[in-house]
Amino acid sequence: MPSHYEYQHGKARKRSNLPKQSTEIMKTWFDQNITNPYPSEEQKALFSNATGISMTQVSNWFINHRRRCPELRDKREKGRSNGMDGEI
Repeated sequence: MPSHYEYQHGKARKRSNLPKQSTEIMKTWFDQNITNPYPSEEQKALFSNATGISMTQVSNWFINHRRRCPELRDKREKGRSNGMDGEI
């Protein structure tokens, strides 16, 4: 059964992947900016215009990619194991 958020105007929305060309553009930027993978609002607008996807989709892609990125996950886990998780 579709969740509450999957309904739009009484009809279930179908989930689909973003176009590969769109994700390749964002992944290239992400890989080049791995030390600070947070595009500005202006950069997100450029991605949106260049790829034809919405600003929300661009933002969500970066949020999800940061969560799933093994390099960033390894850094977070290493920081936690070294006691650098924000606790004093």
